[in-house]
Amino acid sequence: LFFKELGVLRKNEDFKNGGEIMNELKEKAKENAKEKAEGFFKDFGDTFYTPAHKAIFLLGVLAQKLLDIQYHERRATPFRKNLKGLKMKEDDFKSLLAKIQNKLEEYKKNYYRSLETLISDYFVEAGRNWRFSTDELNFYFVLGMNLKDEIDKILSLTKEEEV
Repeated sequence: LFFKELGVLRKNEDFKNGGEIMNELKEKAKENAKEKAEGFFKDFGDTFYTPAHKAIFLLGVLAQKLLDIQYHERRATPFRKNLKGLKMKEDDFKSLLAKIQNKLEEYKKNYYRSLETLISDYFVEAGRNWRFSTDELNFYFVLGMNLKDEIDKILSLTKEEEV
């Protein structure tokens, strides 16, 4: 009752639309992340000129986050073998998103839902048959791995999301 009087706790009626409110908040967070990412990509429009480039770059960010978590937990990065010596093709990148998400769930450290959604959006936009060389695709992936900390700042990932 004390918390209710202070306004900390709400009435039951306030929670009837709780699902709708949560969905709205999730949608706003998704839009905010995409807006911030697009700002970054626009600043480097000569580099990130297709949705495929954006998706692979952000996938590199996510992969590096997983590798950091593994190293912190195990002092090893066994997931690196899934990166195929950084000679991956289009299909390898598409399957990598699911593998990374699964591994983050196994570690119970999947703090990156908005980033995963953003990557998925770009993959959907990219379609298939990208017609980029293996070297070019892997270049963008490694860029993402190397610029992970900068993207964290741009997307405003909180300290709680870090290892």
